[in-house]
Amino acid sequence: MKKNLVLIALCFLLSACGAGSLIPAGLAGGSKTKVGDTVVAKWSTGSYYEGKVEKIDGGKMTIAWEDKSQATVIDSADIYAIPTTGTLPDVKQGDMVLAKTASGAYWNGAEVTGIDAGVYKVRVVTGSTSVNVAGEKIIKVPATAAADFKQAAGSTDFLTEAKKGKVTIPADYKPKKGDSVLAEWSIGSWWSGKIDNISGSNIYVAWNDNSKPSAVNISKVMPLPTSADKSMPTEKQFLIVKPDSGSSWLYGQTTSVNGNRVEVKLANNQTKTVTAGEFVLLN
Repeated sequence: MKKNLVLIALCFLLSACGAGSLIPAGLAGGSKTKVGDTVVAKWSTGSYYEGKVEKIDGGKMTIAWEDKSQATVIDSADIYAIPTTGTLPDVKQGDMVLAKTASGAYWNGAEVTGIDAGVYKVRVVTGSTSVNVAGEKIIKVPATAAADFKQAAGSTDFLTEAKKGKVTIPADYKPKKGDSVLAEWSIGSWWSGKIDNISGSNIYVAWNDNSKPSAVNISKVMPLPTSADKSMPTEKQFLIVKPDSGSSWLYGQTTSVNGNRVEVKLANNQTKTVTAGEFVLLN
């Protein structure tokens, strides 16, 4: 008899589901959704955008993004229902959340820093901007996403502190065409390349990533470090260090110095060992 009841119940569920595209799927936010619903989904680490559900296949959904970029298959654990008007989220000060801090379809990872009469003050984890938003623009996230946001916030704070340091360019350096250099491509972003041309105070750098050569002021160009460099950092001193791949040098902080080997912590909390020629001191 029990087996018959189970079979009857199973048949009922299957018939109720009907077309596969209408099977409800669980969202990380604790809701249900169906094809055609607008949701907030993880596009990449730390980046969440609004989009419409095109397809549901088990624990995955195909999301058609609001900006018309190519649809992407996303795990349902990384998809959230958009709160309805007037919603007050179950969050408290110190919680990591998703917050819609501007117009458009983008949602930021953020920390709740204050709550006052239904207005939530949040600090965006990438950039440290503080914004006041309504409850309907806050989404509570599970522990895994909160941990990612907390790490991103730590990286932001790390980079903010690191970028207070300045690269010391050798006073006697006279750049010439063909020199291998490090140059500040944008504020706080140092890349390797070669000098392609010089015009007055402008140094035209052919970047090692093969992007188009661009002009950099001479005050933002230094010779590429070599193994002959003897200056060593002190503990906790910030550096820029050579990446394992690519040409964008990374910010790091010295954790120990052992002979010519320097252990550094990077903004993503990973560690790296560098030697002379693979770092530049920040003062």
